[in-house]
Amino acid sequence: MLRGDSSIIALLNRNERMMNLQYIADKSGHTTAVQLQIPIEDWARLKQKYKEFEEEENPTSVDIPDWQINLGRQELENIAKGNTELLDWNDAKKQLSYIPATDIMKIP
Repeated sequence: MLRGDSSIIALLNRNERMMNLQYIADKSGHTTAVQLQIPIEDWARLKQKYKEFEEEENPTSVDIPDWQINLGRQELENIAKGNTELLDWNDAKKQLSYIPATDIMKIP
């Protein structure tokens, strides 16, 4: 995808004096990540050129499987018809806390 893209590298190299590079290490002292801070103007240019940056920063949609959409619609119909018991969240938490661990997998 974007890994190794020469235009990103060129943009970063051009502004090298303005960047703040920070190495992140674990408890053993091994480097586990690098954090790069670039000026906001450069970030804006990158987002214009690579639209996926903008999408990752501001997701506009989530893929929901059809079966889950259908299940939600069915449940909304049941609520509208009065066929589903609705619980206050605190009451639901109390009921869930009483379910033995062996019965968790039996919940439909």
